[in-house]
Amino acid sequence: ALKEAGTLPMGATLTWAFVLTFVGAAAKSAQWPLHFWLPGAMAAPTPVSAYLHSATMVKAGVYLTGRLWPMLAVAVPLWPKLIIPLGAVTMVLGAFVALRKHDLKQIFAYTTVSQLGLLMTMYGLSHYSYHEHPNLLWDVTQILNHALYKAPLFILAGAIGHVASRQFPELQGFFHRNTQARIMTIVLLLAGYAMAAGPLTLSCTAKELFFYQIYHVHESIPVPWFWVLVSAGVATGMFNVAIFVRLFRTLV
Repeated sequence: ALKEAGTLPMGATLTWAFVLTFVGAAAKSAQWPLHFWLPGAMAAPTPVSAYLHSATMVKAGVYLTGRLWPMLAVAVPLWPKLIIPLGAVTMVLGAFVALRKHDLKQIFAYTTVSQLGLLMTMYGLSHYSYHEHPNLLWDVTQILNHALYKAPLFILAGAIGHVASRQFPELQGFFHRNTQARIMTIVLLLAGYAMAAGPLTLSCTAKELFFYQIYHVHESIPVPWFWVLVSAGVATGMFNVAIFVRLFRTLV
């Protein structure tokens, strides 16, 4: 409507407005190379980490990008060229670093960085269309899915750290210590299974829809970076599965 009324700025002005706004959104949602602040913020009390950093506050940048999507995704050609590479690098890097950490909260913090990268990539892919419809599938469900499994992971990381430790070397066989430990381990592993996008989880469907978005772009407009993005998505999924296996082998 704004465009038809002639009030929508075009050209360089619109591009610079998008770039500057996205820089703020990327910093808020811990996109590479500004990703380092989020794991550092995990020093906050566990409930804060769970409900602010993993579930709501850090999603503000992703949310802002989603709000800009109807106005700018098609109008600004730079949209996918800026968002997709940054999101994809953040997605893979976060999962890889998480796999190498030994502190539970650090592991879950970096997997949050990874998921935020996936969400940004999802909105970057929305620039393209598929059968004359926007290439955006269940974006709100993707965001909700992350909150549903990440909040329990942080709460349990804090609970386990309170009664035992958050360090992997000190959590060997934690499941067998007492009944309380068994309950916490089971809940943690269930949330970890969702993080790994195991079958019959909402996360499994969400990740499948993400790959559909990538394929839809290639099917509509063959792009040279198709296999690079597919490889990034597969690598991220493998790292998340490896993190779940590592959790299981350590705690059980």
